[in-house]
Amino acid sequence: MEKFKTTAKTALVFFSIGTLFLFTHLLFRGSLRLILAGYLYVIASVFINGLIVSVLLYTLIMESNKKETLKSIGILLLNAPIAYSYFLIAINKF
Repeated sequence: MEKFKTTAKTALVFFSIGTLFLFTHLLFRGSLRLILAGYLYVIASVFINGLIVSVLLYTLIMESNKKETLKSIGILLLNAPIAYSYFLIAINKF
């Protein structure tokens, strides 16, 4: 259960920061620094979440508690379509 709690917290943090970037972008359109920071955040979050999913996939193969590991992977992967939607909104408002 510890993996699931940690993964849920990680997903919530990345979701919250991404939402904050989106709202800030919508409020301050045209801020090049904000746009650059948002792109860097997306790159960093893809890398970090990809690394976490890779570790969870390894754990899925090696450990016996597959149900918890699959839930943890699912929680992290739920952020992907949300992040993509935010990206589309930001691009269309730019």
